[in-house]
Amino acid sequence: MQNPGVEEVRRSAGPPSRRVGFTVIEILVVTALMAILAVVVVGVGRAAQNKAKRGNAEAAIKRVAMGLEAYRAEYGQYPETDETAELIDWLYRIPFEEGEGLIFVEFKQGELAEHPRTGEANLWRDPWGTEYRYIHPEAYSGPKDDIHNPDSYDLYSAGPDTNFYSEADNITNW
Repeated sequence: MQNPGVEEVRRSAGPPSRRVGFTVIEILVVTALMAILAVVVVGVGRAAQNKAKRGNAEAAIKRVAMGLEAYRAEYGQYPETDETAELIDWLYRIPFEEGEGLIFVEFKQGELAEHPRTGEANLWRDPWGTEYRYIHPEAYSGPKDDIHNPDSYDLYSAGPDTNFYSEADNITNW
């Protein structure tokens, strides 16, 4: 009499299987799919990051524009300068440091950088690291074609490409 367990093993064992692991092609296909997915995720992340930076720049311009309107209400005119650092002095730094007068704009921690020449914290930079531009029509010495708001002021960021002359992605108050 034969052992019944041995017969069961023989029947269930069958011929040896050829598939023990993954083929090279399967591994390459999975790797390629993972790479494509990574590129898509990084692209979506960068787009969201640029959208957030653009929103921050728009909010900053609106906040300073409100400060400029408050300045005009107080003094009857906009600050006559075409230097953004001087504008920040008039709207924020001088009243803040001297403790007198009105502070027309509050800046968030780290929003103002130190000016390399003066060491004063009056460089107002956009999220891409470029200084915002303020132009008062009467103080501007450049071509008058550069002015978009001849009755008030221009306030703008160069945007993600950091080039003021390629206006497609500039963030402006006009």
